[in-house]
Amino acid sequence: MLNPNPITSVKGYTKLNVEMYGGLIENTWLDRPLGAAGTVVLKGDNAFDVDSVLVDTKRPIAIVPNLAIHMNRSVNDGVKLNRQKEMLPILMMERKDEEQSTKSLHDSNNPSLFPEV
Repeated sequence: MLNPNPITSVKGYTKLNVEMYGGLIENTWLDRPLGAAGTVVLKGDNAFDVDSVLVDTKRPIAIVPNLAIHMNRSVNDGVKLNRQKEMLPILMMERKDEEQSTKSLHDSNNPSLFPEV
């Protein structure tokens, strides 16, 4: 489930701030392409008037990468993952343009967020 302000930036990566519930097997989520689907509730004209939209990316937009073996030698001994830090899906790497300003997540040139129709 996405948190209310789901976009976060950590060390040059744009990540989704998600909340994981239940007894999931965390390691099975690593290194897999992830899509997104579900209902998004949007703010309406007033507090009692909300809009809901069904969303389905129909293709992968994020990944939860596994740390390389040379950076985590104890991975085969069983590793406890921190759900709040290490299990956040990465949407994209931030790129600096010529003026050294970070590209916006809402940039219309971002192919992962604005697929061609």
